[in-house]
Amino acid sequence: MISLLGRLLEHSGKHLDLARMHDQHRAALALAPDAGSVRPEPIEIPGALEWFGDRVLEVGAGIRAFGELAAETVRQLGRVASHRVRMPAGALRHHVEVMGFDAIFIVALLSFLTGMTMGFQGAVQLQRFGAGVFVADMIGNVDGARAWCR
Repeated sequence: MISLLGRLLEHSGKHLDLARMHDQHRAALALAPDAGSVRPEPIEIPGALEWFGDRVLEVGAGIRAFGELAAETVRQLGRVASHRVRMPAGALRHHVEVMGFDAIFIVALLSFLTGMTMGFQGAVQLQRFGAGVFVADMIGNVDGARAWCR
């Protein structure tokens, strides 16, 4: 690192002077390996067949993990439904609160940020055609939503 710094300074017409360096810094610098003796390990780039095989194995592992999760979920649901295992008192209410009521803030925040992003992107694109006044209609199209509900 020091040799690189020295070369960069020499390239710009300056000189690196280490004469006033403390003894403990000199000792630490002496322990560092010489820049010429350090050889980086060659990086082996996998071939197309190896890359494809790795992706297949990753997808297989993901599918296997999802299958195990689904099987365990069905197994636990069957145990609860057959009354072999009882759910703890208040567990269902707790999960409804955590996933429903407690999630209102984050859902509202994400909806707001998504609307802001759509508004900005829509304004940029619609300005190109002179239709910037329709950004509000694009974001909050209540009539369009009512038409879809019919």
